[in-house]
Amino acid sequence: ALIRLPGELVFGPSRCSRATLVDEDRWTEIEGMSVKAVLPSAKEKVLVVYNVNFNPMEMNYETYFTLFRTSSSGSMTNLGQMDQGTWSVASSSA
Repeated sequence: ALIRLPGELVFGPSRCSRATLVDEDRWTEIEGMSVKAVLPSAKEKVLVVYNVNFNPMEMNYETYFTLFRTSSSGSMTNLGQMDQGTWSVASSSA
């Protein structure tokens, strides 16, 4: 099925401007991968479609992806699990 949306309702695509090394065990925003959609009311819904390409530098790796929602007051909510996010990938040796 093909869904056509008005241009003012579409955000992205976003691309990383450079390779990023994350070496801390905490949620870290990757430069260029942040998208902000402002909704007129809290009753509005958003369809988020994303694709991530991950290129590990070693054979032993773990990576986690998640989405955050920010309220009008500025508080952030992780839409996945706090420790694993919405998606995780690991090598068989991790």
